Amino acid sequence: MALNTSDIEQLIEVLRNDPELRRRVFVALATDEFLALPVKIDKLTEELIASRQASEERFARIEAALERQTEETIAYRQASEERFARIEAALERQTEETIAYR
Repeated sequence: MALNTSDIEQLIEVLRNDPELRRRVFVALATDEFLALPVKIDKLTEELIASRQASEERFARIEAALERQTEETIAYRQASEERFARIEAALERQTEETIAYR
């Protein structure tokens, strides 16, 4: 059975006006792989959402750890500066005592 342009145009018009027939023709023409795409896309979307959430949680933990490390570094630096100041003062006193002793 050969179809001419007019037949094809009529078929297209019928398909536009009959959603059920359009669905049946679509299912008949589409491959199983194509018909499975919505399920695959939904699964991939769920995986992407889970992955993004895990990444955000990981970044939050990293950010908190970095903040703690920064605070510890600041405290260590301050303690070191205070310690060096005490050492410098003690060295100065010792130098003055040594000079005074001579």
